[in-house]
Amino acid sequence: RTRMSDLRFSLRKWTLVLGLFAHNAELSIAAAFAFPFLELSPVLLTLTFVLLQLGTWSNPIAYCIVALTNCAWPLPMSFEPEMREPDANSQLVFVCLVGVCGPSIVLALLLLSWGVVR
Repeated sequence: RTRMSDLRFSLRKWTLVLGLFAHNAELSIAAAFAFPFLELSPVLLTLTFVLLQLGTWSNPIAYCIVALTNCAWPLPMSFEPEMREPDANSQLVFVCLVGVCGPSIVLALLLLSWGVVR
């Protein structure tokens, strides 16, 4: 096996392992099966893996912060009246983490698609 295929299978293995414990596990596991077939450079393969993990883990971490601090995100406050107003720090962390989730998953999916099509 070549060094490139070793990297592909290593990223597949770690995506499967980490995907088992993640919020978007289905996405991670499906992406893991694509890694051996991606025609991307080692840098782009690694970037795809990092973006996928960042997007997968930032969302549940944001919601854990909400759960642990009992601070709601301002948007659904009307649905959860028993929760107190968010303080500036937890709200900022939540918004930043959720803001990282979407774009990083979209970029990872674009790289996955590009790598498969190539």
